[in-house]
Amino acid sequence: MAGINLVEVAREAKAPRGSVYHYFPGGRDQLLDEAVALAAHTGRRLIERAAGAAATPAEFVEGLFTAGASWIDATSHSGGCPIAAAMFSAEVESPALQQRLRDAMQDWSSAIQDAYAKLGLTGAAARELAACTLMAFHGAMLLAKAKPTTGAFAAASRMVKAALPSSGTLRTGAQRKQPQPKPPARAK
Repeated sequence: MAGINLVEVAREAKAPRGSVYHYFPGGRDQLLDEAVALAAHTGRRLIERAAGAAATPAEFVEGLFTAGASWIDATSHSGGCPIAAAMFSAEVESPALQQRLRDAMQDWSSAIQDAYAKLGLTGAAARELAACTLMAFHGAMLLAKAKPTTGAFAAASRMVKAALPSSGTLRTGAQRKQPQPKPPARAK
């Protein structure tokens, strides 16, 4: 992020510098804000497309991770998540930009949770599984960049699908810790 400036953008885009300043009168901060907005929108659309094509939570997971693998493959493994990259960047000093990055991640988590809810998982189950899905997706993206293969997406997809309940509800951490009632004693 430190290397991003409007002069470099103009040079890379082979555009007149004046045009870049015309479209980004707020300078570098406006450019970064708009890049974050575009990345957030793109991520949400990816989630919504996978959800719209799915009839079950497993189909949603499969579609989401397949789309991620296709995207990273199409970028020759040079792509990544600009939101996550910016969140880890020490150069993001603007509190407003930091908040927009957090908002983007929260929006994605909410979109995944909404997808699960439409497919039958609700409440804490959908929330917990949405967080798991988002973590697995970003982990797969990181591994796919480190080792140029889309196998990480397939493995992450299998992991998330294994966490899906067969009954349509996912037990939350608190529910898993509760002891199961004992069956009634038989009369002798």
